Amino acid sequence: MHAESASNLNPRVHNQAARQPAVSSPPHPPIPPSPHLSNPEFPSTSSIEDFLSLDALPPIRRWTQWGGMAIAVSVGIATVLVAVTPYRVTIPAEATVRPVGELKQIEAPTAGTVVAIAASENQTVQAGEVIARIDDAPLQTRKNQLQTNIEQAQRQLQQIEAQRQTLDRQIQAEGDRGQRLISAASAELRQTQRSHQDQQIAAITEVEAIEAQLRSEAASLAAAQLQVQRYEPLAATGAISQEQLEAARLAVQQQNETISATQARLRQAQAGLNPSDAAVAIAQARIAQEQASSESTLAALTQEQEALMQQFLEVQQQQIQDQHALHQVNQDLQQTIIRAPVTGTLFQLDLRNPGQTVAAGDTIASIAPNESALTIKALVSTTAIHQVAVGQPAQVRISACPYPDYGTLPGTVQTISPDIVNAQVTAMAPESPVVSGAQSGTFEVTVTPEVLSFGPGSHQCSLRPGMTGRADIMTEEETVLTFLLRKAKLLTDL
Repeated sequence: MHAESASNLNPRVHNQAARQPAVSSPPHPPIPPSPHLSNPEFPSTSSIEDFLSLDALPPIRRWTQWGGMAIAVSVGIATVLVAVTPYRVTIPAEATVRPVGELKQIEAPTAGTVVAIAASENQTVQAGEVIARIDDAPLQTRKNQLQTNIEQAQRQLQQIEAQRQTLDRQIQAEGDRGQRLISAASAELRQTQRSHQDQQIAAITEVEAIEAQLRSEAASLAAAQLQVQRYEPLAATGAISQEQLEAARLAVQQQNETISATQARLRQAQAGLNPSDAAVAIAQARIAQEQASSESTLAALTQEQEALMQQFLEVQQQQIQDQHALHQVNQDLQQTIIRAPVTGTLFQLDLRNPGQTVAAGDTIASIAPNESALTIKALVSTTAIHQVAVGQPAQVRISACPYPDYGTLPGTVQTISPDIVNAQVTAMAPESPVVSGAQSGTFEVTVTPEVLSFGPGSHQCSLRPGMTGRADIMTEEETVLTFLLRKAKLLTDL
């Protein structure tokens, strides 16, 4: 009873005894009683040995045996579990969400200085949406100059056209005037020729009449002479008087005078058979003069018209060239506005700030079309790539989708690049086989995600091109013991 009371009164001592190590220790030297030990909770004993000899405390050796057995059993069970329990070896790698297939590359269509950037990376853009603008001040100046030249050329063409129309009217009027003058001269020529012909006809008629009269007078003269010849013998015989003979002779003389007058008239009439054609020649010369004058005037007007037409064609050709140049400038102005060719996500934008200079053909952005599927590109170091194989499962953590909120995204290794790609590799974890902090060759491993959104319930995180994270590729299964031994070997460099 006394021992039980001592045990109950001093549980601290009991617990301390239970926690003693399961090893034998040399006996403690006797401790002299302290005169100051006056706590009423402890029994009044003469020494610690007397207190420890009480029957209320179990033997220390028995507790030590039980503890040792428990530890041995635990170690044995742990060893069995470590040797039997499978462990999934994972290869961590940097991962980036990329679209399947080729990205739509946006190239600078013209050289210049960027004056405005209207989009940012990972932004969803529509087809035709403005991404950036290149300085178009020189093109605008050129455009204004060409427009001014085209307007001036148009006014000049209008003036030339007005002059050409005036010349057309002058040519038409001159042609009409010359035609009228020539027609009048031709009419006069015809009139002159008709008068000449009439004169010839009248002269012929008169000659014929005079010749007929002359023949009649010649017959009368012959009759008168014959009468004189008959009268002379008669007058000689006195058959007729001398007066009759003289009268017959006078009649012959008068008839000769009449014939002479008629012959003179005949000669005059014959002279009229060939009237002068000077009037006809004058009329013909006038016609030729009018024709020459009209042709000369028309030639001068035509030459002036041809000069105007040549000037018109030159101005028109220059205007066409300016219009082509203006069309090209407008196209160049359109090229200063960089637009998205397709609807999608702006995956990469190499424009950092306004004022940046770009050359024609420089790739300034990449767009992942909306209809493109997504995949995950993981970079695995050369020291761990031999453990990765197509078909292995992977768990991907996306930085934009925190692991505590969304968990991991399951996927499968689809392809492995046949050669290394240069990449800046960052250590994903202390045990990562990826070389950290140095330029190292890595292999690109394509992981196909099972889903494009993941997370608990309706709290989903959707993949978007450009997201980064970590992919844990599950390469093989081994026991925990093998894993520990392998790690120990790596740590000790055996």
